[in-house]
Amino acid sequence: MKHHWVWDQTERLFSKAERLANEWRFDEALDHFDQAIQADRQYAHLYLYKAMALAELGRFEKAADTFRMAEGLAPNNFVFPMFRAASLLDQGEPETALQSLEKASQLAPQNEAVRDYILLAHWDLGEHGAFGQLRQNLGGIPTHLGSRIAVRIEERRIEPDPNFKHLSTEAHSSLFPEWLSSRIDRVRGSLATRRLAKVDRLLAAHQYETALQILDSFSVTTAEAQKEYKAKRDAALTGMCLKEREQLQAHDGAQRSKVLLRLGLLQADAGQKDEAYKNLEAWVKEYGSPSHNHSSKAVALIQMAEIDFDRQQYNNAVRYCQQARSLGVQLDPRIDLIEARIALSKRNRRDARRLFERYLHKDVFYLERRIEERESN
Repeated sequence: MKHHWVWDQTERLFSKAERLANEWRFDEALDHFDQAIQADRQYAHLYLYKAMALAELGRFEKAADTFRMAEGLAPNNFVFPMFRAASLLDQGEPETALQSLEKASQLAPQNEAVRDYILLAHWDLGEHGAFGQLRQNLGGIPTHLGSRIAVRIEERRIEPDPNFKHLSTEAHSSLFPEWLSSRIDRVRGSLATRRLAKVDRLLAAHQYETALQILDSFSVTTAEAQKEYKAKRDAALTGMCLKEREQLQAHDGAQRSKVLLRLGLLQADAGQKDEAYKNLEAWVKEYGSPSHNHSSKAVALIQMAEIDFDRQQYNNAVRYCQQARSLGVQLDPRIDLIEARIALSKRNRRDARRLFERYLHKDVFYLERRIEERESN
């Protein structure tokens, strides 16, 4: 391999190819990787990134050959067999992936990403205990691995694990002596009780918005408290929906636009999906055309896409996501999550994984939250 400066031709081609790959323009990226390889045929990382681009296009045989060339040029770098294994896992070949991961583990025995890819391979082989170990490591997991876990969580039923302990609980118990931990838990429980009592008073006074703000400012841990918390939040949302419906009758013009949109979003949050969809659809038709409303229009379209996904109306959901993206405004990150789930429902694991990876950059707690949701279903 030649010595390269940041500004030389090979590095410029490499950087442009990486950018194109990050934009999912893999065919164009391959052209630039090939041009860079022509300038330096001993540059191992060029072959690695080219192999990953080929795998993204489903050209697995060519990708396998290119991975082998990369590993031959850098036999002591654990990253090369690790990403080859990731590609094999995407193809549904966990046994072969484990062979590459064993090599990676020998080169970097303490590397956590290699360890977790090994656990993922064992989970793919049907070893449920591997998932339990993998779950303990979610806190610092890289997004390229987290996205692959997300795909599998959506594809499989997750059975509750009674032996699982939350990372926060483990860290908490290791930081404080038992007597202090118990005292902190009692203080937190007492504070939650006082806040819930305050919410009761606000609900009785029909101050629903303030009640919801307080509820959204804290969380509860016990199953009984969570049940009470949900009931109060549902009551606050229902009350706010009633108030907004009254406001809708009293306003027109710009004020009606704000109330109608807010009502639709509140109804969606409250689980009143049919009413929410009807009001959001009406808002888009009446108020969505002017450019100054495009940010709000994107919010409405994404919420409608989520409702259609829940209804298994996938084509409608895709259409609304595409319309939202075409507006050229900053979008709610949920659009990546919705599109990932749609892709997976159509058995398109590669697109789903890429979308999950983009979403995980913005929501680092998604995996643990989603596992808990799947366990409770």
